[in-house]
Amino acid sequence: NHINLKDCAKNNIKVFSLLDNKKELNTITASSEFTFLKILNSLRNIEVGYNEVSNGRWRENEDLMRGRQLSSKSVGIIGLGRIGGNIAKWSKAFGATVSFFDPYVKNKKYQNLSIKNIFSQSDIVCICCSYNQKTENLIKSKYLNSMKKNSILINTSRGEIIDEKSLIKLIKKRKDIIVNLDVIAGEVKNKQFDSELIKFHKNNQIKITPHISGATIESQKIAANIAINLLEKNIY
Repeated sequence: NHINLKDCAKNNIKVFSLLDNKKELNTITASSEFTFLKILNSLRNIEVGYNEVSNGRWRENEDLMRGRQLSSKSVGIIGLGRIGGNIAKWSKAFGATVSFFDPYVKNKKYQNLSIKNIFSQSDIVCICCSYNQKTENLIKSKYLNSMKKNSILINTSRGEIIDEKSLIKLIKKRKDIIVNLDVIAGEVKNKQFDSELIKFHKNNQIKITPHISGATIESQKIAANIAINLLEKNIY
């Protein structure tokens, strides 16, 4: 959603992306690692621990720092592509049970569920699908409202995949749900700070990072090389 593909087609401009070199793209694990970090970060109150030491305290407020372990949790993944596949593999290695929804993928290693059942049965829901016309506002109130008690919602894909009005209602109504985002709808138009979600982040009701899941030295170097190779291949 960073490029208006209709305008490009209208003006006879060819568009290539990292998806045109999946072999090299699959060597990028940064976004997968960051999503997995958000899972662990949501389970463990590590920021509280940092603040306690900064404020000269050790274990005085241990109840505030007590978290949960990933082992034996149920992880539901929307989109079992490159990122979702890594999350599934790593979550299983940590002792979690894994289910997924992806109409384009067949995988017998993990349980294939409907979106509704992913949300109603999972302790942790990860949004990892691509953004397109079919997935825009895919995650609606009927799914969000069915989330288990004390469950976790993570989105490192695109903000537009979740109906943010429904998400805001969920945050106001369900104090038990942990929401951890790396994306917000409208950020490509520089309108992310117009979102009410920012207010919830500032009030420590949810956690938001500024779309940095893929921001590593290694991943951006690989992406740059893919882009250069695509240019060389299609220009000369």
